[in-house]
Amino acid sequence: MKHYLKVLKKFYKFSGICSRQEFWMYMLFSCVITWCIAVLVGLLVHFPEGADSSGFIGTYQDFIIIVWRVYLLFMMLTTLTAAIRRIHDTGNNGWLVLVPVFNIVLLFVPSWALKNRFDVDEEEELDSI
Repeated sequence: MKHYLKVLKKFYKFSGICSRQEFWMYMLFSCVITWCIAVLVGLLVHFPEGADSSGFIGTYQDFIIIVWRVYLLFMMLTTLTAAIRRIHDTGNNGWLVLVPVFNIVLLFVPSWALKNRFDVDEEEELDSI
């Protein structure tokens, strides 16, 4: 879970690296959490309107769908930045995320043993600002 939260905290960072374990643990938790939320949203949105006398579910269906779509967009951005940082960890340029087959191979490649040009400490980053 700590890897998932670590990646979420860096959802806006395209620079730096993401280790193989960090990336795949993020993907695992992301898939499980998204699947659970999808089931919940599906149950709430497709709930029969006549079953609830107050009309609560029917009134908020559109709101639930909009929140779900915003969540999915956020997760797509987070996954894209994590994939780019993962490709940086292999010592390659992040633009390779656009090459369909090659980027999938790079996600499984082990991390570089030596510090590479993309490995930037957060303290170094703050000093450069």
